[in-house]
Amino acid sequence: MEATQYCMKKNSHDSTNSIMKLFFLWTIKLFKVGSKKDLQIEDLFGPKTKDKSTNIGLELTRHWNTEVSRCLKKINENKDRDPIKLPKPSLFRVLFFTFKWEFVFLGMLGFFNEVVSRLSQPILLGILLSYFRPVPLIPIEHALYAAGALVLMNLMTAISSLKLSATALGDSTPGKVVNLLSNDVNRFDLSAFFVHFLWLAPLAALVTLVLLFQEVGVAGILGVAVVFIVMPLQSYTGTLSARFRLQTAIRTDERVRLMNEIISGVQVIKMYTWEIPFTHIDHKKSRTSVKITKGNAKWGASEVASTLQDIDIEILKGKLVGIIGPVGSGKSSLLQTILGELNLESGSIEINGKISYASQEPWVFGSTVRQNILFGLPYDDFRYNEVVRVCSLQKDFQQFSNGDQTLVGDKGSSLSGGQKARINLARAVYREADIYLLDDPLSAVDAHVGRQLYDKCVRTHLRNKTRLLVTHQLHYLTNADHIIIMENVTIFYLF
Repeated sequence: MEATQYCMKKNSHDSTNSIMKLFFLWTIKLFKVGSKKDLQIEDLFGPKTKDKSTNIGLELTRHWNTEVSRCLKKINENKDRDPIKLPKPSLFRVLFFTFKWEFVFLGMLGFFNEVVSRLSQPILLGILLSYFRPVPLIPIEHALYAAGALVLMNLMTAISSLKLSATALGDSTPGKVVNLLSNDVNRFDLSAFFVHFLWLAPLAALVTLVLLFQEVGVAGILGVAVVFIVMPLQSYTGTLSARFRLQTAIRTDERVRLMNEIISGVQVIKMYTWEIPFTHIDHKKSRTSVKITKGNAKWGASEVASTLQDIDIEILKGKLVGIIGPVGSGKSSLLQTILGELNLESGSIEINGKISYASQEPWVFGSTVRQNILFGLPYDDFRYNEVVRVCSLQKDFQQFSNGDQTLVGDKGSSLSGGQKARINLARAVYREADIYLLDDPLSAVDAHVGRQLYDKCVRTHLRNKTRLLVTHQLHYLTNADHIIIMENVTIFYLF
């Protein structure tokens, strides 16, 4: 399909006077047209000459090439320096030189709005109110001047606020790519103004501090000090907000990508009658990790007694579920069913996500400790060291003759039961998964190490994952989201 070409009108902003621009009067003609009929694309103005993407793109490219040349020149002059310390092209510098006059203008508006106007209004109001005391402190002429200045400041503040907010009007465009692009551009648009608060906020705080000290003395300084004390907390909450927004954006993008692929291939799906399998794909992104309905299982068809009977559970994503019960009640069999090692004779099971499993009997194979933890996965230094830390293996590595390169297994060094259990747990934790099945990993370690493994690994490191923890140490489960009590190969109680 060919793209439709539109001939848009020349933007009236280019040929109008300053008063028309200041009060947005140049848009009246467009509103008149819109009041008579539905606006069409050809009724809209084209972009201003200086805002056309061709002009801005050329200017941005020119400044970017200048910035790259500047960095290359410095790199050639300092070839012996550490590569990490060598200069890199700065996008902020490029944007500043491309839009420097707009940037300065926004700074001037911000200075007037946040410092001059905002801080002068209470002073003018105080002067005005001093005339209305039983014994006026100022003549009526001064009071009228203060009232007039107060009205003027409010008017100018309204105009400057209108000017500053006019850049945030349009940010919605159909299509995924265009939508993401418009959101990112809008962030740059807003940051061009808010970056001025890096110097406006301290300046306004300093002026406020001086004014308060003149009026109320030391008490005013104490009041401002509280604001500065709260700033680290605001910075921390801002960091958390940015982190959560990033996670939300990643999940949203993943879901949009999935649905876009399904919609794009809907003809192929219909042709091969794949509708039923594809109805489950989006459901896998839902909140449920594991669901077993009316599940019954046996290890062998010849066995009379059931291994699991009448199992009905639904486990939500990101929850910690403790599984307890006497020996032979079916705790490990339940994990084996979720793992796929024990098939259901009747009922249904639905697993949404990848699974990692730490067995009840810890084991190692003949190789280095590191290879026992990696278990064929690529080595990631940060992830590996974090897993070693949360599984309390750092002191053990210091005691081993070659650290984590020490050979273990039949022809290597012998390990204690606790060391095997922690390596077994580290192997499961190192694997990136959505669901972690932990079959009594705390039984082979002492109480102190067990508490560390539970707090650092199960509760903290895996906090965003779905965890099913079989254990006999009930005191660990005080913070569990749910507890399953198994008895006689069925779920006796679930809360």
